Amino acid sequence: ETVSTQSTGSYQSAMADRSLTQSVDLGSGSERPAWVLTQKRTFTGWCNQFLIERMLKIEDLETDLKDGIKLINLLEEITGGEQIRHNKQPKIRAQMLENCSKAVSFIERQNIKLVAIGGSDICDGNLKLILGLIWTLILRYQIQRGRKHQTGSPKNALLEWVQSKVKPRGVQCNNFNNDWQDGKILYHLTDVLKPGVLAPIANLGDHLKIVTTAMQVAKAELGVPMIMEAEDMVKAPEDLSIMTYVSYFQQAEEKQKESSGNADPTKTELSGEGIVSAKVGVVAFFTIIAKDSTGKRRVVGGESFVVHIKNANGVEIPVNVKDNNNGSYSVTYTPQDPAELTVTVSLGSTQVAQRKVHVIPVAYEFNVRGNGVAGGSVGFPASLI
Repeated sequence: ETVSTQSTGSYQSAMADRSLTQSVDLGSGSERPAWVLTQKRTFTGWCNQFLIERMLKIEDLETDLKDGIKLINLLEEITGGEQIRHNKQPKIRAQMLENCSKAVSFIERQNIKLVAIGGSDICDGNLKLILGLIWTLILRYQIQRGRKHQTGSPKNALLEWVQSKVKPRGVQCNNFNNDWQDGKILYHLTDVLKPGVLAPIANLGDHLKIVTTAMQVAKAELGVPMIMEAEDMVKAPEDLSIMTYVSYFQQAEEKQKESSGNADPTKTELSGEGIVSAKVGVVAFFTIIAKDSTGKRRVVGGESFVVHIKNANGVEIPVNVKDNNNGSYSVTYTPQDPAELTVTVSLGSTQVAQRKVHVIPVAYEFNVRGNGVAGGSVGFPASLI
């Protein structure tokens, strides 16, 4: 497989809407545009996820690659392949340049087409070309990993995946930029993949708090590394940075599917009165029956079914799910009001079923006595007790 500007979109074409060309000066230090600093921090975070395995860390992407050591270590880690022979203790520029040139040659041997970058650009700290180089690696080894036969733009494919997760919740996602600033997309994406672990979004506070909380929960529950800073997503969102971060969520879903056992959510069934009707103040009960892709009932437990029950106002009703370790899962809940409930059952990020449950008020018995029961006379009082 050859990764080229045509198949993946080069860094230049990805940044075309910012009118960047080779002659544009990105500035220096804090004077750089906010999106450049966001991208630099995020790409650095992505690199360090691999370098941590070698007890190495990039502090400044612009200068830390100039001797070629960390770049070569990064390439060896992300490819998992051959070792790159290089000078491990370069002292002079010629030795550093040789290392950087070997790194570039190694990338090209992986059938990755690089555009207008050589070892000298890395050695001299050309930030724009370094960011372009790292983006090319992210596309191949992060965003397109395991998707060799994917057609169309990687950006569009990832965007469509996000939309498939959040649109059913009434959340729109049209880009990897401003749409993410209020935290709603990230919140719901996290909650779809790991239902029930986030507090209601209304309780989380401002946009920065929502994004920070969602990132922390995604890291703890889904293993999504915080390669991007929450403040960058809220105040200086940048397409390639958000794409890189969000790609970890897609990988998390793939891991869920690999480890979710053999239950097929499309074949799994629900049974019991509690999935049809219930009574106020009375414990309701129904059963989830896990089945495999052939429709055969599973005989072991271990599946992570999640049940959400909400009233007409969207308020969650406490629910208990018990694994019976025989392929069935007992679900109990107690309605408190005579209102219709919505029951949603999911396995991983896939919805098994959604049902409406009619809640019946409790019937009360009355004993009535008195002369008014048998009858009465016009104009005279009648009594009932």
